[in-house]
Amino acid sequence: RSERLLDFVQNYRKLTRVPKPVFQSINAKNFLSTIGILMREELSRKSIHFAIDLAKENLELNIDPVLIEQVLINLIRNSINALEDSIKKQIKINVYSEDHSVIVEVSDTGKGIPDKEMKEIFVPFFSTKKDGSGIGLSLSKQIMAMHGGRIRVSSIVNEGTSFYLHFIK
Repeated sequence: RSERLLDFVQNYRKLTRVPKPVFQSINAKNFLSTIGILMREELSRKSIHFAIDLAKENLELNIDPVLIEQVLINLIRNSINALEDSIKKQIKINVYSEDHSVIVEVSDTGKGIPDKEMKEIFVPFFSTKKDGSGIGLSLSKQIMAMHGGRIRVSSIVNEGTSFYLHFIK
């Protein structure tokens, strides 16, 4: 019990002590390629096809790269988990402009999220994973808000899930 309590306290601290973003203008292609390199071994080990598609090669993001890297790695890890029992194992990151936003979309061909869970996924400490802390998506939502943006999700059970990170230009 004491270990669980310590885990809870540590996770609570992570959730409440997010550093203030230090914004930089970052080339989206280079930034996402670095994340792909970080995740390459795990993706390869699990036979997951990973792709990055940019609408424009020279697209710039005004972000805190450390915080947004944390968000993207969390989304990719969630996708890896969702692909566990899938036959077609794909994760794709699409980056494009829409209205006055740059959208970074992380999609997978995994099991999808049932409607009853969809309403809870951004709630702190909600998790469907046996060993999950339930802070990943709520922390991601908080980081996106600190960037003046937002995160949204769409999912179809047994087809896949897409998370959309909206950054205001």
